[in-house]
Amino acid sequence: MNIPKPGGGERPLGIPTIRDRVVQTAAKLVLEPIFEADFDPNAYGYRPKRSAQDAIRKVHELLRGGYTDVVDADLSPNISIRSRTGSSYSASLGAS
Repeated sequence: MNIPKPGGGERPLGIPTIRDRVVQTAAKLVLEPIFEADFDPNAYGYRPKRSAQDAIRKVHELLRGGYTDVVDADLSPNISIRSRTGSSYSASLGAS
């Protein structure tokens, strides 16, 4: 079955079948524990059984415990140091 595209033409209607859902769920059940083991315990984004509210609660708990700064700095996968000139470095975002 095809459905019309806004710019003209048609595209096939994609309805996942039960078989597709079973395969997706099986892959999730196998892969999720493998990747979860590598995540930092203080990371809350896109994690099972963790929410933005959980992250806010943790920040509030740490602030009450005496911490005064909140820093989010997961930049290493996206920055590559290119060269050093004087006392500064030049960096570029994206793949190296």
